Amino acid sequence: MPSPRSTLLIAAIIIGIILFAALTFPQPAMEREIHLTILTTSNLKSRIFPPGVEEGIDSPGLEAIAETANRIRSKEEYSLLLSSGDDLIGAIYSLFHGEPEYRGMTQAGYDAVCPGNHEFGFGESGYARAVGYAGFPIVSANMICSNETLNQTIRPWTIIEQNDLRIGIFGLMTPRLSSIAPIGPGIVVTDPLEAAEDAIKSLQEADVDVIICLSHMGEAEDTRLAENVAGLHVIIGGHDHIVLQKEVPNPDNRIIPIVQAGQYGDNLGILRLTLRDREMITWSFEVLKPDGKDASVSAILAPFITSYKNEMKKPIGEITYPLDTRKLIVRGGEATVGDLITDAWRDWFPEADIAFINGGSIRGDRIFPAGPVSWGMMQEILPFGSELVLVHMTEKEIQETLEISASALRVPGDESFAGERPPTGGFLQVSGIRFTIDTEGEPFCGTYDGKNLTEIMTPGGRVSGIEVLGTFGWDELKQGQNYTVVVNSWLASGGDGHYALAEAAGPKFAGTTVRDIDPVIVAIKRQSMENADWSKRIHIL
Repeated sequence: MPSPRSTLLIAAIIIGIILFAALTFPQPAMEREIHLTILTTSNLKSRIFPPGVEEGIDSPGLEAIAETANRIRSKEEYSLLLSSGDDLIGAIYSLFHGEPEYRGMTQAGYDAVCPGNHEFGFGESGYARAVGYAGFPIVSANMICSNETLNQTIRPWTIIEQNDLRIGIFGLMTPRLSSIAPIGPGIVVTDPLEAAEDAIKSLQEADVDVIICLSHMGEAEDTRLAENVAGLHVIIGGHDHIVLQKEVPNPDNRIIPIVQAGQYGDNLGILRLTLRDREMITWSFEVLKPDGKDASVSAILAPFITSYKNEMKKPIGEITYPLDTRKLIVRGGEATVGDLITDAWRDWFPEADIAFINGGSIRGDRIFPAGPVSWGMMQEILPFGSELVLVHMTEKEIQETLEISASALRVPGDESFAGERPPTGGFLQVSGIRFTIDTEGEPFCGTYDGKNLTEIMTPGGRVSGIEVLGTFGWDELKQGQNYTVVVNSWLASGGDGHYALAEAAGPKFAGTTVRDIDPVIVAIKRQSMENADWSKRIHIL
């Protein structure tokens, strides 16, 4: 029998071994309470340069996002920096093909990104070039690409390991991609709920501790996802351009936070999760404006800023009136900038009786003052480089097109309807035609499969008094007469729900090889629109 002293010695040795093991081999993350901080941006839209580089834009830029994110992350045991898409658009994307955005985001420390619809503003090939500059995973579980580069680069999900914590992240694209981006037939977007279930199952089999959905679908689809698919912890959303925080009950009795951080990088979203045993205990969300300047990101952006300034400052002419490109203007009624663009198109093509541009193709989202006009300014207003198309339409097809346009207006109390309404970007700016819209009339509603109309629920009854500008003045729209209409390739393909234009153009419509921006630049250079008759074309009751 051992002596009392031996017993105490053995006990001391055992306790020492236990303490040593505890210090040497800490508890697994999910066997203790952990704190995960997720930083997020959404709808960055190429606003990566510091304030003042782009005229009239005061978004903080990628240098400030990086500095603020790094400052916060340095104090956290577990943290992520994520983007929910629409990071590439407009003049900067057109000039540099995504290089400064994605190289800068890589240096800033982004851990994962899901693409948005604007990443495909220059088609599959445009985005395939951009992804080569990304040093982070790009995830989208419900998108199948024919382009080999995209097919190899965009993965359904990714796993990020931080010490002993395994974080699973999958992405989802809006099911309406084909109707709001010029993707062509090479991309198929599958059902997001089925794709989410498959991704979650794969991540659970990979034994991750936390599952995050990076979504570019918008609040409504994100809510539907949370309500119907089990296994999630949180949804980081985008697409709506809003600051959002809400929670939704999940089928497995979890509460799922859904958050969005707004647009343009004006906000850095900060989502803090407390978890134990792979379950969320608490969550909180806030946004703050990024500040500071990360030197490593500055070094990457510097040569692009110099090149951008040189290109953007090249003058093309002057205008004596401001151009208001704000969304609520170009998508909510007749706008001077819409008159300028469509008149320039019709001036370029004398055979065209009418010109249409969808409000969603007019960008900038700000007021450009009267004065000198640069190439960069026009590139910001018309960033997509769409080809112009001449379409021959009957009076019935024009009436249908205007009803679709009128149904894109959103007015108070106009929320319940059967079927699907075209997006607000489908509201048309016009030339060579005038009419009245009664917003109390019944809007057009239909069901769509991508851009293809499958059923008309209601034909619409908002538009009346349609007249077309002829040689000797305004004439009523004539039954049985064909009209030549100039539109961009987006509308000719049925974008924003404009099935009537797509049917008139045909599936193999021939473009004119003229870009949408070129007639406008020529018109401004010639000052041919200075004294244009911009009398009321769209009268809204």
